[in-house]
Amino acid sequence: MTQIRTPRLTLRRARKGDLTAVHALLSNPRLMRYWSTPEHETIEQTCAWLDGMVAAGEASDAALARGEPTDSDDFLIEYQGRVIGKAGAWKLPEVGFLIATEYHGQGLMREAMEAMIAHLFARHPIPRLVAEADPRNAASIGLLTRLGFVETHRAERTMQWRDEWCDSVYFALDRPNAPGIVDLSTLIAGMEPELKPGRYVFATTTDAAKIAAADALMRFREAEGTTLILTPEEAARLALDAVFPCRMITLNVTSSLQAIGFLAAITAELAKLGMGVNPVSGFHHDHLFVPEDRADQALAALRALSARNR
Repeated sequence: MTQIRTPRLTLRRARKGDLTAVHALLSNPRLMRYWSTPEHETIEQTCAWLDGMVAAGEASDAALARGEPTDSDDFLIEYQGRVIGKAGAWKLPEVGFLIATEYHGQGLMREAMEAMIAHLFARHPIPRLVAEADPRNAASIGLLTRLGFVETHRAERTMQWRDEWCDSVYFALDRPNAPGIVDLSTLIAGMEPELKPGRYVFATTTDAAKIAAADALMRFREAEGTTLILTPEEAARLALDAVFPCRMITLNVTSSLQAIGFLAAITAELAKLGMGVNPVSGFHHDHLFVPEDRADQALAALRALSARNR
């Protein structure tokens, strides 16, 4: 199940057990004043709404796991063990959000949406995100503006809310040049280190035929030869001399390629244990290759580092 962590929040998929908390949100007239529907009057309304969100979350996770596109990527916001709102895209590329009234003005919604925007651009091949707001909803319009959304147009009488026709103002946020989170504390607090299955080794060769034939996790061309990260079995099949038996830890946070100090903090933490590490930054995530016999120790140290920064 997909989760996103920030220094103060956990964004996670909806569960059926969230009914009471979600109904408290959706039955609040003040909170729902500028939502697409009036407040829920019965628990049955919320139950149907939640069932749809749970099903959409399960479908989204299944599609993402298969590397397939998905129309929805939506989350509940959890703070200090309590569900306080929602954020995400019920139908991409449109985003929406709400947060319990008692948590307004604390920066929590901005924190959630900054992480959500990075996640959506990292996981979905979309050129932009869009949002719609009631022109009278100054709080939501202010947040969208601070997040970098730009007003594109307005329209009158777009939605009937009870007996009242409401207008709309529309916003868009173009995909940034590079995805991901830049803030160091957010990265460390939000990472979810995961020890991947399998064993790897490093090898190098100038043999073009072996390079082309290699089933390698990574290739990197240097003047002296091409470095390959591959399984020990694949190295043996190609008769390559291999070094550094290792395991791979994926940090599972979308770091910006322009982030400063993230891998330095990670390698410094492992250096305290006298452990060497070879990091590789992909477009979406950072991956660590750590000594095979110390992988569990490295994983525990990184999880503890993340917990201390929340």
